[in-house]
Amino acid sequence: MLPGFVDTHIHFPQMFRVGCYGESLLGWLEKYIFPEEERMSQGNLAAKYSPLFFRELFKGGTTTSMIVSNSDLKTTHFLFEAAKATGARAIIGKASMDRMGPKSILRGTAQDQEETYQLIEKWHGEAERLYYAITPRFSPACSLKTLKMLGQLSQEYPTLRVQTHFAETLEELKLVRESFPNFKDYLATYEEHGLIHSRTVLAHAIFATSHELKRIKTRGAHISHCPTSNMFLGSGLYPLEKFSQQKTVTSIGTDVGAGTSFSIWSSLAAAYQVQRLRGGDITPGQLFHMATLSGAQALGLEDHIGNFNAGKFADVQVLDWSKSPILRKNIEHSQNPLERFFATLFQFERGLISDVFIQGKKVTD
Repeated sequence: MLPGFVDTHIHFPQMFRVGCYGESLLGWLEKYIFPEEERMSQGNLAAKYSPLFFRELFKGGTTTSMIVSNSDLKTTHFLFEAAKATGARAIIGKASMDRMGPKSILRGTAQDQEETYQLIEKWHGEAERLYYAITPRFSPACSLKTLKMLGQLSQEYPTLRVQTHFAETLEELKLVRESFPNFKDYLATYEEHGLIHSRTVLAHAIFATSHELKRIKTRGAHISHCPTSNMFLGSGLYPLEKFSQQKTVTSIGTDVGAGTSFSIWSSLAAAYQVQRLRGGDITPGQLFHMATLSGAQALGLEDHIGNFNAGKFADVQVLDWSKSPILRKNIEHSQNPLERFFATLFQFERGLISDVFIQGKKVTD
């Protein structure tokens, strides 16, 4: 038995775009992702596929996830409804963007504000496991007017989370400089609109500057490391040691669909490999913490989930390692729990998960 894993960055409408070949981040968005996000808003596709999305997360032992929807109100409602019906714990945000995308997926500031209010009022705090997150897609996709509106919402609702992308690729940094010539750096495009604080999760952060690192720490923001995505798109290798030195919390995200698996187990194995490629190290204990209590801290849920302390919700994954003969022998030869955990990272198969519980209720078939 282990605590359920926490995925702090994943995209629902990209679930069928895993493994789209041959593009950098911005080209990949234009060629594959924006059309898919438009498609997912049509008819009742989101209602059809969102239960499958959560079932895939459960198969990897993930019980809590922070999810980016598309910019469509109806899609995001369907996603919340599926989270409620399947028993998932989820923090979900409708992507805010009013520029740098096809017209079909853009939403003007006034419309975006009104639709966001609707989602907050209906879903934030529902069943003690569903929450809303303010979600600027990334600052270049938002006008100053929209960023200001989102910052005001963050102040108006002091329990709302904020999720966005930050410093993922060098190409993206260039776009930020061109889009915001009067701002001192990338972080400032969010910071000066009141979007960087202790309820903020920044995905990627590979190319954060030393000045940005210090301000992230000062404001108490958190990082979601997405290693399979970063390697798939060739974005770069996350400098974990720089954030650790600042004592900034790093959690883990699958980032489907640039990420290559719904499994946090696979993402943790990749996170280990990334640090080895950088010439550094990350211990099994750090990896375990990244997927459990660090994720809970990033989402402001550390008093409710993340370990088995008395009084917390029973979010549990149960593994039967006897289903894998090679892993079974590996584990039988070690009495060290962290060694057993580390071995499982690299031999994990979805069939090893026998049961998943959220708030004490079984959510797997």
